[in-house]
Amino acid sequence: MFKRMKKAVVAATVLGLLFTAFAPIGMVGKAEASSKNTISRVVSITDETTAFTEAPVLKIKNDDESWTTGGYFEVKFPSDFEWPANIAGLVTDTANVATSATRINDSTIGITFTVNNPVEADYIQVELDAVIDSPSTGEAKVKVDPRDSSITGGEYTFATVGEGDTNTTIADTTDFSRQATIEAIKIDELQAGALDGQKQEITLKLPSKFSWVDTDLNDTAAEVISDGAGLTATNGDITFDGRTLKITNLDITSGSARGYIQLDKLVVRADRDAAKGDVVVTVDGDNVTEQDVTIGKYVDYGIEVTVDKQEELIAGRWEDQTTGKIKIEENVAGSLVEGRDMEIILPDWCKVTMDETTSDPAITIKKDTNVTGDVEFAYDGDDQNHLYWKVALDDNSDTTTIEFEMDLSIAANAPTGDIEAEFVGAGIESQKVKIAKVVAPIKVEEQKLADLRIGLQNQKAPNVVIVEGIKSAADADDELYDPVGTDENGWASKKNIVLTLDDYMQFSKVPTVKVLEGDLDIDEDAVKRANDNKELVIPVKAGSIKLSKLEVSGIEITVDRTAPEGKYDISVGGGALVKNYVDGAGIEDPNVFDESDVVEYPYVNVITPAPGETKSTSMFTIDSTTYKVVENGVTVEKTADVAPFIQNGRTMLPLRAVATALGVSDEMIVWNAATRTAIVNKDGKLASVVVGSTVLDVNGMKIVMDSPAVIKNGRLFLPVSYLATALGVSVSWDAATKTVTFAE
Repeated sequence: MFKRMKKAVVAATVLGLLFTAFAPIGMVGKAEASSKNTISRVVSITDETTAFTEAPVLKIKNDDESWTTGGYFEVKFPSDFEWPANIAGLVTDTANVATSATRINDSTIGITFTVNNPVEADYIQVELDAVIDSPSTGEAKVKVDPRDSSITGGEYTFATVGEGDTNTTIADTTDFSRQATIEAIKIDELQAGALDGQKQEITLKLPSKFSWVDTDLNDTAAEVISDGAGLTATNGDITFDGRTLKITNLDITSGSARGYIQLDKLVVRADRDAAKGDVVVTVDGDNVTEQDVTIGKYVDYGIEVTVDKQEELIAGRWEDQTTGKIKIEENVAGSLVEGRDMEIILPDWCKVTMDETTSDPAITIKKDTNVTGDVEFAYDGDDQNHLYWKVALDDNSDTTTIEFEMDLSIAANAPTGDIEAEFVGAGIESQKVKIAKVVAPIKVEEQKLADLRIGLQNQKAPNVVIVEGIKSAADADDELYDPVGTDENGWASKKNIVLTLDDYMQFSKVPTVKVLEGDLDIDEDAVKRANDNKELVIPVKAGSIKLSKLEVSGIEITVDRTAPEGKYDISVGGGALVKNYVDGAGIEDPNVFDESDVVEYPYVNVITPAPGETKSTSMFTIDSTTYKVVENGVTVEKTADVAPFIQNGRTMLPLRAVATALGVSDEMIVWNAATRTAIVNKDGKLASVVVGSTVLDVNGMKIVMDSPAVIKNGRLFLPVSYLATALGVSVSWDAATKTVTFAE
């Protein structure tokens, strides 16, 4: 038999086979139009067909009881289909609806209808009986033109016109993430006898990275093939070979009318790296016209998470901080595994606030479908940024949707920009979704860094200019956002803006504080220094209505004589800005963080004269055993057996490792276990120190250190500045990289 080829993606043409409505793709009626329009079945015909054996039916159903007094609409065939001369009996209705139909021309009929006490069960049916004249191949669509009625307009496929011996369709497409049982594939004869024949072969071939799953069918085609309309299919073997499913030795006897065979219970599996999107199977056979059929769609994830609005949430706040509506929706029914935990994980600087009444996460469920009982999120142990919901579904054959809002507390130093939450578990692949944005209550206009010298007092420093990012960023409200009630930690006061210097520095005097713009009300006369003059406290009397700018000028700083060289930061915080700070708060503490500052930025550069020429440098990084030695422009990376660390605000480095890096040989480094004394001889300079002592002896000179020598991991550590003194080298500190550099 001569076989003509056709390549047509036909899945979308047959959704009406099971009385499923087609989405309208043509014009739509006025906004209040509301009917549900469906086609009883899509008929397969050839370009030689002149009439339907059994005409499909267009059903127009009242949707949500929205029909009113009636109206007028038209039903139009494509140009190669005509209404019969006598259309009597083609339009029918229910008891509450009265219709009259008029044949306007060959392709169009007009229908006038009235309704009396309409109910949702009311409908109008139009039998699409037609005189067919050499129809074009492809989909034949009938158009519903609502005119000014309450009928929904659209175009609906009622027939497919083939150009071969058979037409292959699928009842419906299936979205799946890894594996799915697809809907039935139907092969229709386009003329009686087209499939007739003995010992036939039919193949179904999937795209690359997809395969058929052998579901214990005992190698007999009878378990997947059914027949109808007078056609019979018998015998036949079935084999699965990766992408190819093959039916062989199939005997088909056609009847006097056009018949069909149907393939059911077929299972498709995708490799993890299979291409996402439509999955097209090629159907071919001895008497089957080769045809491509879209059987479904391979989707990225089991669920899709969306947010209707990216709300802006304020760093350092925890009340009135609600996300937009978050929607979790299965792409494929059963993606969420029953009884498993679906988790939501937020960044460490973000917590879901705790409901004070129930001690549960403050989450408002807006909608849920296919869920058993209430959707109840819980904290994962003590982690306030980690939630889970134990999946409980009504029916694994239906898709599940959950919509909710979350109240969040944001740490003061949280990075501005997107809050990204991870959704994972319950059988779904991890996906990260932007659920809100963080805005800082203030920003600081950074100035040029000032060079300050070690050990000098009253050195001029740059002005600090604070600009509000939101109205009333700084306020004098003790209670509105107060997470712990009274200030048990003695933290300055909840009404203050606080500027904080590094531990090596102090404010030499109280500077001038002025509001340059806006209406922020501060108590200029009560500005003071605190915490050993390392903090500047600015009392706020009332928050702003207009965005404000605050300037701190005339700042003078004293630098400790033990300060290493390098850049140092200043931070801006205080209870007027930060409403969710508690000293020592951990991830397990509801609503609050151990973060008191909103902004921290480079402020000054500490320098000291460098006598002589630098011969070599050695660089050590906190908490890293890797260090670098630079000599004559050549950098060599080395590894120590212990790492530097910070203890009680002091940077501690291993004596032996630093001495070795600076060229001191092993015999020049002596350890006396009896007296627990370390002795280093570098270039004739003799330094010694006893473990636990704060006295460093350099060539007989006693130097009192501000922190004692300690043993850690079997090595002796000294404070960095005194270690430099002992070895006769200069030292600098880079706060950004936490790196100590020794130079000689």
